[in-house]
Amino acid sequence: MDYDVTKSAMEDTFKVPGVIVDKYLKLSNPIHLQIILWMLRVGLPMSAAKVSEQLRIDRSIVNEAMFYWIDCGVLIPCSPSQEDKGDEPLYKAEIPDAHAEKKESEKPAPRIKSPTPKLGSSIASADELLKRAEESCGFKFILHEAEKIFGRSISRAEQSMLLSLMDNYGLPPEVIIMLITHCVNIGRKGTAYIQKTGEGWAEEGIFTIEAAEEKIAAQKKINKLWTELASRVGNRNPRPTKKQEEYLKIWNEKWHFDIEVIFLAYEEMADRCAKPSFAYVNKILERWNSEGIKTADDALKAQQSAADAAKSSSLSAGSPSYDIDTVEKNNKKKKLVYKKRG
Repeated sequence: MDYDVTKSAMEDTFKVPGVIVDKYLKLSNPIHLQIILWMLRVGLPMSAAKVSEQLRIDRSIVNEAMFYWIDCGVLIPCSPSQEDKGDEPLYKAEIPDAHAEKKESEKPAPRIKSPTPKLGSSIASADELLKRAEESCGFKFILHEAEKIFGRSISRAEQSMLLSLMDNYGLPPEVIIMLITHCVNIGRKGTAYIQKTGEGWAEEGIFTIEAAEEKIAAQKKINKLWTELASRVGNRNPRPTKKQEEYLKIWNEKWHFDIEVIFLAYEEMADRCAKPSFAYVNKILERWNSEGIKTADDALKAQQSAADAAKSSSLSAGSPSYDIDTVEKNNKKKKLVYKKRG
């Protein structure tokens, strides 16, 4: 069955830039589409504050929509006129010139230095992203799920990063969704962190849901270990540095030390070093691992044995050639004899 618009509905129309439908309809957040259509209907220029007030949409969401449509080349900010009150910036439509776009397409394409550029090294155009979303159900699924995970419309830079994870690094869509969810859950929503983590997953060969689950579980374990250690030693950093995380992985995953043993090693380091040193803690734990020490009891016994040996060595080095206890006992047995002076 075909459908048509009624004649009465067509009597009241307004202009909508074709680029909104042709390029961005499939990639845009529904709320962002609602905002731009209402703005075009009511009339531009218009401030974000007015949009938020009239549509009863949170100001932060309206601001995201403004930035999104600016990034798409549909809106541009403009200064308020003298008649307008306040310093609230206004926004007006910037409809692309079809002739200019044609001339731009006639320019020779720039040389690409590498067929597969480094992750995050370039941002795909809106046309490229739209084309990939139309060609690949997987990429379209990633974009849809990513917006739900972030709770907002994602930028072109973020879309490009996700596309690179799929096309350049071969991560399957379901693994990319698990990656995004994990990063957001630990409070690391930045594009740079997500892309670096995704690159690491690809290098480790994490291309299945099972492998991703194991990776996330191991990461959660390390994060919990850091939280416990940081709480005990008074470190307020919410996350370990990259080097500290590497040490934690060695201590826990390779040598199988729990928090109790690691804390004992940290205390020993603190007694000997003026400043905290994970490298020194690593030397202690490396020695304990080579000596077969695995539990906190083993570590305490080893520390006590080392202390006793050091004490014994110190006494031996500074002890006299006679037994002081024996001398004192002999003196007590002797009778004191006082002689008169002549």
